[in-house]
Amino acid sequence: MTSIMSIIVHATWDEEASVWVATSNDIEGLAVEADTMEELAPKVEAALADLIEFSTAPHLRFKISLSISCRSSSLAFPTHGAPERGRLPSGIEGAAGKAGCHYHRPGKGDHEIWYSPITKRYFTVDHSVKSRHTANAALKQAGLPKAF
Repeated sequence: MTSIMSIIVHATWDEEASVWVATSNDIEGLAVEADTMEELAPKVEAALADLIEFSTAPHLRFKISLSISCRSSSLAFPTHGAPERGRLPSGIEGAAGKAGCHYHRPGKGDHEIWYSPITKRYFTVDHSVKSRHTANAALKQAGLPKAF
């Protein structure tokens, strides 16, 4: 059986970090970023494929209707380089680790899949986080308060 799932992704331009940050209220766990919109779209699609795999109905086949809306922002925090595989970026790692979150597996794109025992759901973590908006979105998906 094929179901149609309509997902609206919000892309926010973070001026200070010079990246597009993508999140969604329609699917839990999405928080990725990229330097350009052209780079963001495939990252969003790969993250969505992973998150749908962990949805409540993994046996269903989905046809995704994806809409990306854009807005501007000026949030940022210093970049500390790309994290090692299986590790959240500095700062996020400590908060998530203390809460019992753990690495699940590499994602299908430029992200990792983590699990939160607080929310009992999987969430994405981008390999290279430049924007505090992305960092706070990952923490929110893990059920944790903003830290950046």
